[in-house]
Amino acid sequence: MMFEKTNFLLTRLTALTSLAKPLPPHLVLGSAPNPCLPTKRVDSLVLVCVNGSGWPAKQRGLPIPDLTVMSGGTLTLPQEEKTRACLEGLRTKNLLVLTVGVEPTQAQDILRDLHYTYDQIAYMDYDQRARVIKAVTARNLGRGDRETRKISNGLFAVCLAFYRGAPEVILAGISLSADGRAYSTSLDKRFHVKPDGEAIRALQQRKLRLQTSEPALAHICGIALV
Repeated sequence: MMFEKTNFLLTRLTALTSLAKPLPPHLVLGSAPNPCLPTKRVDSLVLVCVNGSGWPAKQRGLPIPDLTVMSGGTLTLPQEEKTRACLEGLRTKNLLVLTVGVEPTQAQDILRDLHYTYDQIAYMDYDQRARVIKAVTARNLGRGDRETRKISNGLFAVCLAFYRGAPEVILAGISLSADGRAYSTSLDKRFHVKPDGEAIRALQQRKLRLQTSEPALAHICGIALV
């Protein structure tokens, strides 16, 4: 499926592989506790992490992420201190910072203090994020209340993968039922459940090849388990 491209360049994300040839399937790894990985070889996939999910990726022996999507709030909000702690010393090939609540130079300073390294960095604002989501889902799921209207950055990463031309996206470490995070013992409340479910249904309705390695998510959403 071809999506109407918004009028800003995503090429700063640089080709995770050359955009002159087809992209491999993408594995989007979220931060839900006890992630289940797909049975196919992960090194044959483009690995996309979200916020602090580079930590469980490293713990599970996965390759360095090809792309990490990171919210500004992850870097600045007091309640995200545990997430920042798990970022210490991690690395990603490409980093996309969503500039809500953080300025680019501020983000770079915080990441440097965390010894978090990357080959290339790009930035996206709130409106650009919303336009990618609308282009892929055909629904307005990029703005509003996180309980009812705005999808998580995990599902945004899925939309971004399809937007860039991924032929298939596999979800791991993404849940609509379990609270908590893979890098924390506290049961942090899971937000975005309703809009994330709506986004998954929209992707299915648009016949995009969305799969998951999470049995609970496959059961709830009726998507293929791999």
